[in-house]
Parts: sequence; structure tokens; C-alpha cells
Amino acid sequence: MATPAIEIELDPGPWTEGEWVDYRLAGSPVSGRVRIRALEPVRCRGVIVSVGWHTEGRGDTDRAAIFEGIVHQGELPVGEHEFPFAAHLPDNPMSYTGKYIKIVWEVAARIDIAMRVDPHLERTFFVTLPWQ
Repeated sequence: MATPAIEIELDPGPWTEGEWVDYRLAGSPVSGRVRIRALEPVRCRGVIVSVGWHTEGRGDTDRAAIFEGIVHQGELPVGEHEFPFAAHLPDNPMSYTGKYIKIVWEVAARIDIAMRVDPHLERTFFVTLPWQ
């Protein structure tokens, strides 16, 4: 069985140039779409999309999802499929990269397939405060 290809595309944020493309403002929406290309029919229980953050580095790890939803249930026929998602970012935590800890925001997509390793993909983005 061929593994379906997954792609996550974010809608444009407040900045559309260079390294700032993946930045979003705390307290604002984040949206986009998950694209799946199936070369053969895929019997799945669902396509799950989540938006959240997790910590990396020393010490205990923490994570939280601000959105998690099933965007499709049932078989995925051959072809390209697009599933939109949207979530409202909280005021905190913001993205952070320090010497001992990182706070990483991401959109994750997973195809729940019985008795197989679930195909999945994560796309990171950055959450920051608005500059005044």
C-alpha cells in the first residue's frame, strides 16, 4: 500500500517576506489547509489536524493543543484532497528559543489508519507579540 503524501500550507500572516513568512501574532488567527495526495484509495478512520505548542530541551516537557479536529472521516479516494483548518492563537506562550528550553508552535496532520503506522506531518511556525 502506497503511503499518501501530506502537505500543510499556512495562509499568509501579517508578514509575507523572507524569514518572517512563518510568523503569527499572539491573539490572532492561524489558518491554512492540509493537502493529501492519495495514489490509491486509503481506508482511514479520519484525518486529524491539531494546532498547539510543545517544549523541547532540559527538564520536563509540556504541550498543549489549542485546536484539534477531525477534518475528514472515511475513505480517501485516489486524487488530491484539501482540508481547511483555522484556530485562534492565545496571548501566550510565545515562541521562544533559549539555551535550555524552546517553545515550539506547530500544525500537525495525521491520517488515522487501522493496523498501520499513521502517516503524519508537522509544520512549525512562530508566535510573537505585535511591535509597537
